[in-house]
Amino acid sequence: MAINILLIEEDEALGKGLQTYFKKDEFVMEWINDSNAAITYVHQFLPEVIILSNEISELDKDEICKNIRKHFHIPIIFISNASDLKRKLQCFKLGGDDFLTIPFHFEELEARIRAVVRRYQQENQKPYHIIRSGNLSIHLNTYECFIEGELISLTAKEMQLLLMLAKRPNQVFSAEQIFYHVWGYHSGSNIETVKVHIRNLRSKLKGKERSQYIATVRGFGYRFITS
Repeated sequence: MAINILLIEEDEALGKGLQTYFKKDEFVMEWINDSNAAITYVHQFLPEVIILSNEISELDKDEICKNIRKHFHIPIIFISNASDLKRKLQCFKLGGDDFLTIPFHFEELEARIRAVVRRYQQENQKPYHIIRSGNLSIHLNTYECFIEGELISLTAKEMQLLLMLAKRPNQVFSAEQIFYHVWGYHSGSNIETVKVHIRNLRSKLKGKERSQYIATVRGFGYRFITS
C-alpha cells in the first residue's frame, strides 16, 4: 500500500523536485504551500506522514503542529535551511519527530519517511479510527465530526444518532429503532424527537457543497449515504 505524504513547503523548486522524486508506486505526495489548506487536507485525507518546512512563518508553523497533535497521531518531519541546535530543538518542541537540513539527498528523506512510518505503525499507541464519506469525517476516538476540515459542533444525541447510521452505511433504520437505540426505552421523549434530530443533523452536515449524508427511505426510515 502506498505511503501518503503531505509536503508543506513554500519553496517552489524544492516542492516540485520532491513531488517528481516521489512519483513512485509506493508513495503518493500532496504538495501544499498554504497553512490553512494544509490543515484542511490533513483532516480530510489523514496522510501517513507530514513533511513540514521550518521556513514558514512561526505563527503558521505553530498552528499546524498544534492542530495536528491535538487531533492526530501522525509523524512530522521538519526540513530546514538552518542546522543550528536552537532551531532543531524548537522543531522537536513543536512536536516534530525528525529533522533534516537542506540541502539533503532525496534518498535520505525517503529512508527517514519509511523509518518514521514504520515506527509509528509498530508503536500503534493511538489507533485512530475515522469514518469518511465525501467531505465528512467522523473521528471515533475523540467523537468529533468535521465537514471540509472544519469542526462541526454536535450534541451528544446528534453524535450518537450519526454514529449509529454511519457505522452501518446504507442500512435502513426505522425511527423506532433509532429512538430506542439513542434515547432508550424509558426515555421521556417521543418518536418525533428523531425527526427533529435528523433535520438538525442534515442542516449541520451540509457544508459548502450542500452534500446529503442521511437519506430518508419513505415508509421505512433512514440510512447513511456513502460516497
